[in-house]
Amino acid sequence: MIGLFHRSVVSRLPHSRGMSRSLVAIALLGLLSACDQNDNAGSVESVGTEAGMSFSAPDQLQRARNIVVENLVLEVTIAGNTFEVFPGADGLYTLRTTRPENTVTTVSLVWYEVIDGVRIPLARAEKRLPVGSSSSPATLTFTETEFDTSQDDLDNDGFSNYEERRSDNATAFDDPNVPEAPPVPVSLSIQANLPEGMVNAPAERRELVDALALVNGQAVSLSREGDSWFGVTTVVQDTSPLVLIRFFATTQQRIEIASLARSQNVGSGATALFEAGDYDVESFDDDRDGFTNIQETANGTAPRDSNDPPPDGDSDGVPDAIDNCPTDFNPNQEDRDQDNIGDICDDSNDLDTDRDGVRDEEDNCPTVANADQANVDGDALGNACDLDNDNDGVMDVDDNCPMTPNANQADADGDNEGDACDLTPGTGTDTGTDTGTDTGTDTGTDTGTDTGTDTGTDTGTDTGTDTGTDTGTDTGTDTGTDTGTDTGTDTGTDTGTDTGTDTGTDTGTDTGTDTGTDTGTDTGTDTGTDTGTDTGTDTGGTDPGT
Repeated sequence: MIGLFHRSVVSRLPHSRGMSRSLVAIALLGLLSACDQNDNAGSVESVGTEAGMSFSAPDQLQRARNIVVENLVLEVTIAGNTFEVFPGADGLYTLRTTRPENTVTTVSLVWYEVIDGVRIPLARAEKRLPVGSSSSPATLTFTETEFDTSQDDLDNDGFSNYEERRSDNATAFDDPNVPEAPPVPVSLSIQANLPEGMVNAPAERRELVDALALVNGQAVSLSREGDSWFGVTTVVQDTSPLVLIRFFATTQQRIEIASLARSQNVGSGATALFEAGDYDVESFDDDRDGFTNIQETANGTAPRDSNDPPPDGDSDGVPDAIDNCPTDFNPNQEDRDQDNIGDICDDSNDLDTDRDGVRDEEDNCPTVANADQANVDGDALGNACDLDNDNDGVMDVDDNCPMTPNANQADADGDNEGDACDLTPGTGTDTGTDTGTDTGTDTGTDTGTDTGTDTGTDTGTDTGTDTGTDTGTDTGTDTGTDTGTDTGTDTGTDTGTDTGTDTGTDTGTDTGTDTGTDTGTDTGTDTGTDTGTDTGTDTGGTDPGT
């Protein structure tokens, strides 16, 4: 089982305002930590064209029994240039340097302990740093487990300097006879799985991938089984050998696509397992085109040709040379006005789909002609293409006031024009037939024209004034009281015949003229005075009265 560890970060800083464009600052921050997470953090500074690297000693050195932390010296080698770094007053190891941009350099670290003027190497690590540009900073990561503490053996007794400095005998590192017992060899098995970036690559490309394993700097033979590589070697019991796994695009091992170095205490035997997602792949971009070597290997492009794949600054999958918006992500390349400038970056789209004189980008109905851009409800859609212009929730096709909000669709006079937009609600002409019963009281004034037929029964009281013309037929029964004013003229003719019997008493005065014919029988008593003229003929019966 591989032990837990914490990562330290080594970052390349961006240029300061006064930095030469040909140089890029390298910022290396070493957080070389222990499993207990009590890390000594570093700091990063950038002054002018310089970059600051700040480290604290790896925890395994600080925990060793006889190592004097104050005597530790850090040796940093960058692109063949070696610098000695001593601790400052704050206990940190700092260094400033610069490197040309867009280059790949190697950073090597060696920790020494100075004893009686002699430098005893204790731990070392080495990694690649792809130096980008001020606009493309790089990151380099070191971890405690990436340091090799088994490689250096000053007295060649099979025990590393680090192992002997953490033993009971403080001077054992310089005495080949101490300890007396020889090293005990144990087995270390290795399993390295194919890096994640190649897992879904075509089979013919996966099959070309090759792996290399180094343990304490010594190559270990590997055999491949599917997408895994296996190897076995011998190491010293209870030591922490460094296992380095490197992957290459082909068996020629010219283009590196991934790597990982890790140490662990093997005890009396162990297996070092490297999973698909463990490896560093970001450090490998040989042509500096923004695509890592493993991406290009998986995709079948050339990792050392910056024009393969063609540059694609916005990473939308369309090469800059043919991208209608090379700095804006637009994989679909929409261009409505066909001016070879994509819609996403076109400040003036002149397309007018509906030919109404309003450009689509400004038209509230781009596919329906509406030059006036009328928009009664003020939303994003013009009246011409808005299915609910008044936004009352009733679609225009069903709305009795399509331009006036009236969700309740009230329509008192039933003329299909809602009350909210009807200029004369309830004052129209009634040409229908009323067959109902009216029992209410009508005190209003009716100035309309009623040409219908009323066959109902009116038992109410009518106190209003009726000056209209009624040409309909009223066959109902009216038992109400009419106290209104009748200003009409009765020009009808009474042509009926009175054949009844008058048995009453006439005490009034008759001053009229009787020109009719009386064929009835008068049995009453007439005490009045008749001053009229009777020009008719009396052919009646017997008058027995007085």
